[in-house]
Amino acid sequence: MPSLVESLNQALGRQPAGELAARLGEPEENIRRGAMTGAAALLSVIAGRASEGGFLQRLIDLVKSPAADAADTASGVTPAADTGLARLGSRLTGMVFGSNESTVSDAVARHAGLSQSTAGSVLELAAAPAVIGALRSRFPGGGLSLAGIQNMLANEMPAIRNMLPSSLSSLIAPLSGGAANLAGATREASRAASRWVLPAILAVLIAGGILWMLHRGREAAQQTADRMAADRMANIGRWVDTRLPNGVTLHIPQDGMERRLVLYLQDPNQGISGDRWFVFDRLRFNTASAALRPESQEQLHNIAAILIAYPNTRVTIGGYTDNAGNSATNMQLSRDRANDVRNDLIATGVPADRIGAEGYGDQFPVADNSTESGRAKNQRISLRVTQK
Repeated sequence: MPSLVESLNQALGRQPAGELAARLGEPEENIRRGAMTGAAALLSVIAGRASEGGFLQRLIDLVKSPAADAADTASGVTPAADTGLARLGSRLTGMVFGSNESTVSDAVARHAGLSQSTAGSVLELAAAPAVIGALRSRFPGGGLSLAGIQNMLANEMPAIRNMLPSSLSSLIAPLSGGAANLAGATREASRAASRWVLPAILAVLIAGGILWMLHRGREAAQQTADRMAADRMANIGRWVDTRLPNGVTLHIPQDGMERRLVLYLQDPNQGISGDRWFVFDRLRFNTASAALRPESQEQLHNIAAILIAYPNTRVTIGGYTDNAGNSATNMQLSRDRANDVRNDLIATGVPADRIGAEGYGDQFPVADNSTESGRAKNQRISLRVTQK
């Protein structure tokens, strides 16, 4: 069975690169270099985030989706100039790169000698479908699993890293978890220990104490979040069937966020309001992280289904935190969480141009930050309709 790198080379061969170059009016070699660079960047981030179960499951869902079947990316065909393939590529690049997509596209453009707009097209029409095709080729028959993909990415990480030009390595490392930086830090710690054994031991003991305290704090925060989640579940009412305009039926809580959003979209008398936010009541993140927990997927899939059923609707996802810690850090966390929710909705089939994302940090609290329950309420993700 060919490796991922071999599969990418086959998918991005000279004939596909030549035909795409003719369409985009760029040199064939530049198109091929841009496609391979974009594919290497995508795979590097995917490999670096292989331990994130929620992220990897969304990737599996995309690779196994009907859109990927229709595009026939596994056969390495020339990218077609249709919205279906472009949307498929956009879903993958948005999910992997998030808010950094334009930055990565700029770097690919510089490396390959392409314009920024052409680099974006190459990412969506060539690099992303080729990555999907390469993954599908390694698991014929749709037999993808979390463990299978994790093992494959771990085995092929060195080859994937070698694909990535040095000019993009420093840009991609933070997006993929900074594994290289972690390895470098570990080696440096080892060298320091060999020179100053006693100071190192003391440092480890101090660090261990700090980590223990942080763990206890995070554990307490997680327990509070779990209690708050249980309280929210108790207040969303019984589960009912709700039929959407496109014939899809959702089984959702009667008093939950999804049903309130549907009733709002159905009511022509309710206009757009900048103050009208719908708070997600079943989204969960890892503590101090933008990584969504698996139990969040049900509500995210329901919201995606609602937005697909109302094709004129546009929304903004808002992220909020409590006021604990540094305000700049809180702002970044709120942005990352909002973007992660946006990317998840895009990966589920909602067009990217219909969803915005904003982070508000510890601004606009809805509860008292001096209490645990108040802080838990302020850590939220909300949705605002900007067009019905």
